Amino acid sequence: MSIPSAFEFMKKHLNNFCSALKIIDFDDQAIFDPSRAQNCFNVTLTGNRNEMTPQLYQHLGSERYIIDIKKGRIEFDLNYSIRSLLNFHQIAHITTNHGTSEHVFNQYCFFEVMHLVTKACVYLFNVLNCQRCADENGYGHRFFLYQPKFLNLIAQDNNYGIIDIMYNLASPSPAIRPYKLYEYSSLVLHKSWSSSPYPHFSSLLCLFRKSNYIDFVVPQEYSI
Repeated sequence: MSIPSAFEFMKKHLNNFCSALKIIDFDDQAIFDPSRAQNCFNVTLTGNRNEMTPQLYQHLGSERYIIDIKKGRIEFDLNYSIRSLLNFHQIAHITTNHGTSEHVFNQYCFFEVMHLVTKACVYLFNVLNCQRCADENGYGHRFFLYQPKFLNLIAQDNNYGIIDIMYNLASPSPAIRPYKLYEYSSLVLHKSWSSSPYPHFSSLLCLFRKSNYIDFVVPQEYSI
């Protein structure tokens, strides 16, 4: 689901998105708040929320493809590597992960696939839950939560330039703010939730630039 804060982030980096001839979404992302998307990009969208997404990308000048396990997509099980599928390497000008990786058990393979299908010198956009979202009868919404260290280390070890990291304190609010190490824990961790008007989840939003084509490297949190 493409959340309102993602559209605010995309608007901030609109030149990067408008330069993308081919965008690959992981999963068929629906638009959570169509009015926010329409206001951000000055576009009229029609149909259901899934039908609106390709209209938006067409408005931005991009052709959209979807990687998913479902039939009729670029059909990959993201728990498995695509290293041998050379025809799918370096095909996208932007890849987007709007909260899909959190539902994939094999994190290595997901981020390797994202790396492989993205061309060199272009962009990877991640929207990652970093706190809370204990819905579904209290059992939680996904396998994983992410933290800024994850983003920094995956960028460092794979020669990604970090264009921007921001966070959304409480979705579905559209508000985004720059990531600052010294204030992150006090704003995002649980004690801040009592005053939140949207007590659902917090997200990190990050735009990487893939500097060159190298094999995907697994980050190490500590040197061996």
